[in-house]
Amino acid sequence: APCLMRPLARPKTMWYMLPAPHTPLDPAATPVPPPTPLADDMLACKSVEQLVVAVACFSGYAVPDVVLSARDRLIASLSEAGVELADGAAVEGLLLAQYNELFALPWARENEVWLQVRPETVAG
Repeated sequence: APCLMRPLARPKTMWYMLPAPHTPLDPAATPVPPPTPLADDMLACKSVEQLVVAVACFSGYAVPDVVLSARDRLIASLSEAGVELADGAAVEGLLLAQYNELFALPWARENEVWLQVRPETVAG
């Protein structure tokens, strides 16, 4: 499961996605409650509403120039396909998903840029 960050939002926020059984793939299944954080003042467990996102993958370090370049390429691809972004998706709504441990070698890092899109503009 990825670690998600909103890199352009202020303050920056980070989410750790909990894998199954905390987030079951079957919508009818009841999720197992998440563990209680040890530092209640710094961490909180919250459910996130379902998102419809477009994704661009890239490897290497997720430095600002690389992330923004991936975002811009994704926006251009979506525009060509007639897919519209949700309000604010390109800036404060930009999500960076990172899948590897902190000390992974650059060529082994898996990253994604997520942009929320308007579901009605996505071909089914």
